Amino acid sequence: VNVYYLERSPKPTGQLRSPWAIKRVSRRTRVADNENSKLFNERIVKEAEILRKLKHPNIVGFRAITQGTNGGDTLALECCNASLGMLLEQRLEEGLGSLAAHRIKRMVLDISCALDFLHTDAMMLHGDLKSHNILVKGDFEICKLCDFGVSLPLNKDGKVNFIENPHLYYVGTNL
Repeated sequence: VNVYYLERSPKPTGQLRSPWAIKRVSRRTRVADNENSKLFNERIVKEAEILRKLKHPNIVGFRAITQGTNGGDTLALECCNASLGMLLEQRLEEGLGSLAAHRIKRMVLDISCALDFLHTDAMMLHGDLKSHNILVKGDFEICKLCDFGVSLPLNKDGKVNFIENPHLYYVGTNL
């Protein structure tokens, strides 16, 4: 799956529009691997369905979903500056050391709020929590959780019930 930056043209009134992040299955995957292409596209559609329902300042905002002529879906999301994972990798490459404590605190508070909302209000398990799925806006003004394509529903006890829902399975990230 690739994510692209989309600079949107101004409204007819001249008012600027915020940019979007565009997410879709890569052309190479669509051409070379039809089975994985279908799976990744299903996750994009699932993510759109989930994000439509999630309204929280620390969860990336849903903007739109559309189906292309090739049958692949394209998801438009709120745009942030970078992922925490990218920022950490960049700091490591440049020998800048760890993040400042106030930035770590901002990220921890924001993502804790997002997870609390997911687990208690939305009754959902993210399923793929990692630094690359934490987005940073500006200079750590706000951090947002993203990538809900492998999320799982929680029951009233806050657990995933695999017995009552045998079609569910945990994916996560393979490293």
